[in-house]
Amino acid sequence: MLIDALFIVAVACGCIGALRGNGAAVALLCATALTSALTAGGVPFHPALWVLVDMGVVMAIVRPNMSNTDIAIASLYVPIWALYPVEGWTPYYIISALAALQFLLTFPAPEIFAKTRQVFGKWRRGTDGFELTWDGG
Repeated sequence: MLIDALFIVAVACGCIGALRGNGAAVALLCATALTSALTAGGVPFHPALWVLVDMGVVMAIVRPNMSNTDIAIASLYVPIWALYPVEGWTPYYIISALAALQFLLTFPAPEIFAKTRQVFGKWRRGTDGFELTWDGG
């Protein structure tokens, strides 16, 4: 249950990354939507099908002059693919954690943290344009 919660938080981070223009996040979200729809539709898990979906993501991510983050996201598929044929809950947890890590890597943390510092700095200085005063009328 904890790993599922982590994955949901990571997907939310991926949504933020997609909104900020991260193409890898968009590809990961599309693959997650597709595999979730297949699972909900009753399609049984077959490693070859999931590898095919993952290869679509890798093809969407790989491009000339790709970032180190994109390389890390694509390279995380290697251990995921190695664990697909292994049965049991332990591989499921590891695959879910690695997929969550892929989403977390798409989160624009420096940009978000810089914006947060900027907003809190305005609040501290009182220059946010929001005054809690009452004119008595």
